[in-house]
Amino acid sequence: MVCAIRKSFPDIYLHWEDFGRDNARRNLNRYREEMCTFNDDMQGTGATALACALSGVNAVGQQLKDQRIVFFGAGTAGAGIADQMCRAMVEEGLTYEEATSRFYLIDRPGLLVDDMSDLANFQKPYARSRDEVSQWKLSDPNTISLLDVVKNAKPSILVGCSTVHGAFNQEIIEAMAAHTEHPMIFPLSNPTSKSEAEPKDLIAWTKGKALIAAGSPFDPVDFNGKSIRISQCNNAFVFPGLG
Repeated sequence: MVCAIRKSFPDIYLHWEDFGRDNARRNLNRYREEMCTFNDDMQGTGATALACALSGVNAVGQQLKDQRIVFFGAGTAGAGIADQMCRAMVEEGLTYEEATSRFYLIDRPGLLVDDMSDLANFQKPYARSRDEVSQWKLSDPNTISLLDVVKNAKPSILVGCSTVHGAFNQEIIEAMAAHTEHPMIFPLSNPTSKSEAEPKDLIAWTKGKALIAAGSPFDPVDFNGKSIRISQCNNAFVFPGLG
């Protein structure tokens, strides 16, 4: 099909959308050096989330390379966002190994660790070493949960790509806010019924200090007499620029 498209439209721009986790990356890697092509679920989502993260760190006078970032959901979208943020950290002066060490990816088995047998190729660069996490205090030694990661890694940015509604609960957010003055929290799963948290709760639990962007549209939140607009971090905003 791709050959037929290129034959009919030699200068075509080919957009891949909603392919399965492994096929999405396989297709992109196969054609990206041969033609103008793009995978929205990895690159579009990643570009938009990177823009939100850069806006956040600029707002608090920091740099992206100094952040510790936790992803809840390590599939096509989560790893795609991590890839974009990792490249941005390298642009800011880190080595690739230094950049990947800033990330903690959590999927169904818990935190991705290097001795897991079923890691996808695109997850492996972000897997933490078993020796490192062996020193952590865990609620369950068999699974390293999101709460465990937040307490031990002390992230400054939390990204949700899990479609698990309510995954960012009060205990997790308060644990994050305890060590980060302005936690950046991005519940990106959509629609709203799958969002990891409600912005009004995130603002209440952090006493108004969180910087928030959501994958779905949310109404402004009133807090201490102020109306806080909730930014929408959705890959639809990438398309005009690509056009």
